[in-house]
Amino acid sequence: MYEITYLDLAEDKSYDKIVEKVLQKCYEEEKLLDSKLIITITFTTPEQIHKINKEYRQVDRPTDVLSFPMFERKELEEKIISNQQAEQLNFTVDDILLKRDMDYINKIKLPLTYHAFEECWPDLDRDDKADIVMRYIDDIELEEINNMYVVKKVNFRSTFYEDFKMLFNQGYIDCKREIIIDFNGIQTSVPVRYSEFTSIKDIMQNFYRLNECYEVNLYKGTFYKDTEKLDIGPILKDEVPVRIFPLQKNNNGDNNWLSMGMLATKNNPNDIKVNIRDVFETIPDNVTEDDF
Repeated sequence: MYEITYLDLAEDKSYDKIVEKVLQKCYEEEKLLDSKLIITITFTTPEQIHKINKEYRQVDRPTDVLSFPMFERKELEEKIISNQQAEQLNFTVDDILLKRDMDYINKIKLPLTYHAFEECWPDLDRDDKADIVMRYIDDIELEEINNMYVVKKVNFRSTFYEDFKMLFNQGYIDCKREIIIDFNGIQTSVPVRYSEFTSIKDIMQNFYRLNECYEVNLYKGTFYKDTEKLDIGPILKDEVPVRIFPLQKNNNGDNNWLSMGMLATKNNPNDIKVNIRDVFETIPDNVTEDDF
C-alpha cells in the first residue's frame, strides 16, 4: 500500500502510475508483497525540501530526495513476523468491538489493574509517542488559550482514517457521543460510547461473550432525535453504561425516534467470573445460536 501527498505543489495524477510501478518492483525485490506495509511519498517544491533538509539533517541546501524510514531493516523484519503470528490468532473484525468493550469494562471495574496491564498515552515514553504520531498522524493543529497552547485538531493519515471510518460505519468500532440519558427518571447529559447498527445476531453474540467474563445487562430504550435524549431503564443500582447502539437500520428513516440498545455493568469487580489476568489477556470464544 502507498499514499501520495503534495506539499505546496499542485496534484499531478501522472505521478501515481510511475510511483505504483516503482513500488511494485520494490515490494517484489524485497519480498514484501504480503507485508501490509504503507509507504508515504510526498512531492514538494525545492524550497520546502530545502527547509526539511535543514531541519532534519542540518544540511542548508535543497536536495532531490529525502527518506525517513520508520524502522531499520531488522526491526521491520521482526514486525512482519510479529504481524504474521498475530494473523494466525484468527482475530476477526467481530472481536474488535468485543475487545474495546472489555477494555472499557476493565477500566471501570479495575482502574488500577487496568493501568498495570494497558499502556495509555500518559504512560508512554517520548519515543513511543513519536512512533504513534509518525504512524497515524499527518499534523496537529494548536491554538493559544490563556497563554497556553492546546490541541485544536488532530489530522490523521487518510489511510488510517478511511479504515477507521469503514469499521465505524459497519458497527465494529465505537466513538464517544454526548447525549441526554433518562436514568430511572433522572436526566443526565453524558458522553457515552456509541456504535452503529449491527444485526441482532451480532449484538447477542457480543452480549453473551461479555457475560462469559462479567455480569452485563442489555436494555432497550427510545432515542428522540430532536432532543438527543435517550429514554431507557430502569437500570440496576451502581450500573454504568458500557455502550449504546441503534436497534433499527438507517436511523429509522424520517421518524423522530429510534429504538436504541444499551449494555451496562456494575462499577465494581465483584461480578467478574474469570481470573483477573484473563480479562486483560484473552477474549471469550464465539457462542452458538443455541446459547442465545
